[in-house]
Order: sequence, then C-alpha cells, then structure tokens
Amino acid sequence: VKLADVAPDGSETIISNGYLRASHRELDAERSREGVPYHTHTNPTAITPGEFIAYEIEIWPAAYQLAAGHRLQLRLTSFDVPTHAPASISFDPDQPGATQITPLLPAMNQVSEGGVDPSYLLIPAYQP
Repeated sequence: VKLADVAPDGSETIISNGYLRASHRELDAERSREGVPYHTHTNPTAITPGEFIAYEIEIWPAAYQLAAGHRLQLRLTSFDVPTHAPASISFDPDQPGATQITPLLPAMNQVSEGGVDPSYLLIPAYQP
C-alpha cells in the first residue's frame, strides 16, 4: 500500500507505505489498535482466488501536509518493484547452481465500494 501526494501537474511524491504478505493477514485482536493492526505472522493462510478477503494494512505514520490543489492517492499493489523482485527464488546452499527464479503471476486486487463491508482508508485526526 502506498500513499502519495499527486500535484496538479500529475507528478507524485510517495508520502508513506505499508506492507503485508496476504497469507500473513491473521490479526492478534488484543495487540491491534484502530489503524494499527498487529499481524502474528505465525499461521500463514492460503488465498482462494475470487474470494473476498479483508486485509488490514498499517500505513506508517508521517508528518505531511498536502499543498492546495494536490490530491491524496492510495495505491494497492501486489508487487513492490523495483524494491522487491516479482518472483519466487528457490536456493539450496549445497547446490547453488540449481537456483531457480520463478516469476510470479500477476494478481488482481479488488476494492469493495459501498455495500456491507466497503474498503476504506482510515486517516487519524490531527492532534496538535
């Protein structure tokens, strides 16, 4: 998840971001707070294509003010290129020549608009 400032000319500045491996979406309800989910990363759960799954992804706090005429953009992605390669790497230290890099298939992310469980971005209130 990337949060960006989009200027009137279309140029973008990344304000902040957050990450979550989709299979690691399980939350610890006692350690989570509104806007600050706590993922256990102890019980990876496969994703079923076509099934609606709710994800809570923290976007790291940043002190930032949008200039007049600028827009806030929320970008949901399945890859973080160029930071992380969109591939799976199999490596055996005993057989480095057998290393395999398998490109990952593109994912389709669906955002729910309206209805019983709409997608949303929580922006905490400014507290001076």
